[in-house]
Amino acid sequence: MQSFFQEVLAQANAIPDSIKPWQENPIIDVIVVSFGLLFLALIWLWARSGRSRRESEVPFERTAEDFAGQVQAAYGRMPAFLIVLYAVVLIAIAAYVINSIITGVRY
Repeated sequence: MQSFFQEVLAQANAIPDSIKPWQENPIIDVIVVSFGLLFLALIWLWARSGRSRRESEVPFERTAEDFAGQVQAAYGRMPAFLIVLYAVVLIAIAAYVINSIITGVRY
């Protein structure tokens, strides 16, 4: 039992193999750049949604929803940026679950 504690103390005094804070980490850079590109793509998709004449057509004139005194039309296609956003969120959730199954839960 005493050797176990000595091994734990020896590990605590060992120098870790981690990256120093001032060193470049390409994995984190790729993650940050990909988030930036994703947000730019979502903003672009949001800005261009509803601009075409086809998307502004009203298929059913009397379809509306009354919520808290505000009447809103409930028709038309779903905007592209929402579809992309939902896909990104679902992929992130699936990746987290698959990663947790493979590597085990680590808190």
